[in-house]
Formats: sequence, C-alpha cells, structure tokens
Amino acid sequence: MAKKRYLVTGAAGRLGTKFVEIVCQKNIDDVTDLRLLDLNFSEAVKRKQKEACTEANINLEWIVGSVTDRKILRSALQDVDVVVHMASIIDFRDELPRSKLWDINVQGTKNLIEECCQCNVSSFVTTSSSESVGPNTYRDPMYDGNEDTPYRLKHMMYYGETKYEAEKLVLASNGRKLNNGKSLTTCSLRPGGIYGGADDPVLTQVITANIKKRVLRSPSAPSHLHTRILIDNAAWCHVLAARQIQANAAVIGGNAYFIGDNTPNLSYLRLNHIFLEPYGFNMHHREPFLPYWLMYSILIVMYYIFCMMRGLGFDVQVPFSPRAMKVLCSCFTFTHDKFKKHFNYKPLKSWEESLKETRKYVGIIVKNTEASS
Repeated sequence: MAKKRYLVTGAAGRLGTKFVEIVCQKNIDDVTDLRLLDLNFSEAVKRKQKEACTEANINLEWIVGSVTDRKILRSALQDVDVVVHMASIIDFRDELPRSKLWDINVQGTKNLIEECCQCNVSSFVTTSSSESVGPNTYRDPMYDGNEDTPYRLKHMMYYGETKYEAEKLVLASNGRKLNNGKSLTTCSLRPGGIYGGADDPVLTQVITANIKKRVLRSPSAPSHLHTRILIDNAAWCHVLAARQIQANAAVIGGNAYFIGDNTPNLSYLRLNHIFLEPYGFNMHHREPFLPYWLMYSILIVMYYIFCMMRGLGFDVQVPFSPRAMKVLCSCFTFTHDKFKKHFNYKPLKSWEESLKETRKYVGIIVKNTEASS
C-alpha cells in the first residue's frame, strides 16, 4: 500500500492530541504515517500517542521545533501529503506580547505555506477560530450566522486579529503553484469555544474559583449566546477535512468553514452550569451578578493595576481582561451548514453523549481540585 503521510503542527496541544487519537481510531484516509510537530511533547502525551498509533498500525514520528523555524519545517515536510496546521498561541487574558502572537500565528503560518510550495505538499488544512471574525469590539450580535453573513470586522482581541490574518494568508494561497507544477489546495476551519476532556482549561478555572461556595456568578446575561463544540467533534471535523480536501479540491479549496455540533447555544456560564450542576454548583440568582458597566469599569481599573505591577517586576497574571468580559457579554452564534454539505458531516458524538462524557470529566476535575485545596 502506498504511504499516506500527514504532518500535524501543534500536535501536543489539546486539539492536536485529540486529532491524533481520532485519526488512529477511524483512519478514514488510510493514513500510514503521522509526523507530529510541536515545541515540546510531555512523556504522558508521547505515551498516549504511541499507544494509539501502535494499535492503528500507523508509523509515528515526533519533531520538536517551531513553525518559526523554516529549516525544521522543510525537513518535516519531506514526502508529506497533507498538512494539518493546528499550531497557535491563544491569548484570552490579553497579556502576551503582540510580537509573539504575530510570529507564531501569522508568520509561522506564512512559513509553513512557503515551505509547502517548496516541498510539493498539495493539501493544507488550518485551524482558525470563530474569533477571527467575531464578536467585534462593538458587541454587535450575530444570530445563527454563516460564512457569508455581513458583520462589521473590528477585532475584540489581538489574538482574533492574528487568526484573521493567518486565515487570509491560507485562503489566498489556494491555487498557488508548487515546485512540481501542481497546485496547493487550502481550507480553514473555524471552531467556536472548544470544551471537553479532563484537561479542559475553562471548566478547570471555573471549578477552582468556585469549589468552596459552588455558586457561579455570571458576568453575562442569559441572552449572550455563544456557539461551542466538543473537542472530539472539532477534531473529527479536521479528520474529515484532511481526507476530503484531497478528493474534492475544486469545491473545498479556498473556503473557510464554521464548525460546530449539537451543543446548545447558551451563555458561557450557563453551559458550564449544565456540566457542573450534578456536583452541587448553582447559578447566582442574578444574571449578570453585576451590571455590565460596573463590572467593565472594575476590570479596566484592575487590568491597569496588574499591568503596572508587571512593569515593576512583579510576576502577576491579569485574572480577567476587560476585552474578555466584552466577548462573554456579546452574542455570537453560527451554523455549520456549509461544512455539513461539503463534508457530509455528522458529529462524532451527540449532545447527549457530549454531556455525559463532559460531566464524567468534570467529576475528575472536581475530585482533584478538592484533594488539592
């Protein structure tokens, strides 16, 4: 059988690790080789990936390196059929240097595209984000929008701006000539908030902050809806895209796709409450528990105090940025009908399965948090 090799960047991250797991479970593209690139692979991640690949009879190679290093990229891309580009820096605290976000999210993507053209890699799938297009800084609502819905583009955070610029690079590169005369085919997937797993950072933060009183104080109103997706289903979308981009380049090439599942559109804390409710967590009777203008003003003051402290050499983290508050207090929901149509997509796990599984993992996080507190 001819070899089919994928290069996965960001392969040690939450989504990258889940992608490897599902490729090994399903292997709908008869993948024979996985080449995994990231800055660091923990022993736990390597052990998990090795077990999955051994069981699926897929050859595995780890490459420690950055997408900012073109020499490493050129070596990693030799004889690769499909690139799944998941490497990214996420910054919802609004505290990382902008140069770092740009170097990884934008320049790193550009480096990878250039090296794909040099190394004759013809298929390129990138993980973008719904943050690349919204919600905007005006908090304009979008209800069940799609890829063609008109929406004012004024990014809330610099992270979203870098994802937008990276996506532009990827889509503009569709049809570029490779060294061998063939063409590059590209597409971009835009998940909303990803949840699930025992390492879910959002649920872990909510549980840690509220483990004693178990009262969830929401900064947002019930009408501030967001589209979220189970990590398994987000990874499955990428598995489908990696196969179909090779088979249906004329339709898929140059397209961006919102991706989702059957998770209900709710405010962030209301959805989190559904997961946490069996463990004694209750919602505060007021939603939001403080008026928006008051909460936002408090966060502005706190943000600048923490910034000054960091400037004076104190090692502190901004607990919650004003821009993150604006994101939570916006309404931004979308459909994934275009992805369903082009990829014949059905979520790997239903909402009922997602709920049951996430509650199981929440139980693990709660137990671990109680043990350490």
